[in-house]
Amino acid sequence: MVEKTERPIDRYPHSSLYVSDVAQQGYCEKQIDLWLDNPGDLISVPAGMEKETQAKRQVELVDQGTEFHESVTGGAVPLSWAEVEEMLKAGQSLTILETGLDGSYPDLPIAGRADAVCFDGWNASCVLEYKVTDSNQLYPNHRIQLLLYGYLLGQQTFNIDDLILVCVLVPRRNRGWTGSLTPDQAEKFVEKVRTQARTLVSTYPQAKGNWYHPGIRVDRGVEVRLRVFKYSKREAKRELDSLTDYWLGKREPKPATTPRKCEICLYNAAGLCSVALTPYRG
Repeated sequence: MVEKTERPIDRYPHSSLYVSDVAQQGYCEKQIDLWLDNPGDLISVPAGMEKETQAKRQVELVDQGTEFHESVTGGAVPLSWAEVEEMLKAGQSLTILETGLDGSYPDLPIAGRADAVCFDGWNASCVLEYKVTDSNQLYPNHRIQLLLYGYLLGQQTFNIDDLILVCVLVPRRNRGWTGSLTPDQAEKFVEKVRTQARTLVSTYPQAKGNWYHPGIRVDRGVEVRLRVFKYSKREAKRELDSLTDYWLGKREPKPATTPRKCEICLYNAAGLCSVALTPYRG
């Protein structure tokens, strides 16, 4: 095997590290490292395997998520950042969809696009991140993604003292609903989720930063779950310290510690991973 002399960041195909890609380190860094050897459209699918039977299901799941995101944001009124900044400085309350954020840590450029950020004037009060999934868990990569959005909001000088981070879990069985929201329905959906998340935090302070709502009814027969926690700059920096050490080549990539991840990993299926914990089982 030829020893790699380049740092992972030198092999990265974009000018800034995407928040979603950094968050994926919480799933499996080894998968990211293998992807960097020949980057395809999806980190989870090796380049050239996109049309293979094993990959089609993963592509389909990603497409479901994309379909839902587009449905929620499709009717939003486009505003320039200058217009948004003027409105926020005037003290207006706004919810900005697909909010582009950028910053750096420590000197690595990082960029992301939060699904929704709620502002009360210059105070960033809430970040919403949608995940189309049948799980009710807040996984490490979801948590990392939300923490990084909070960090970037702070870098852009917004007040984040009372920022809460909300992972909105949208069951896949509601696929017909998730892909057909009208602009009015999308607006009501975002507002209902934001309101319920704030109410959850204020009503149950004893939860101490780990709130769960098992089902918010957003339409007939359609419920979403919420995982909510408060932003912590200390926790965000602790994650960034560890995560950026990999990109800067200060340590080797960490492989998955859960055999189930290896069982369904397409790099394992292709024989590209030398540290898999178990054979690929699909």
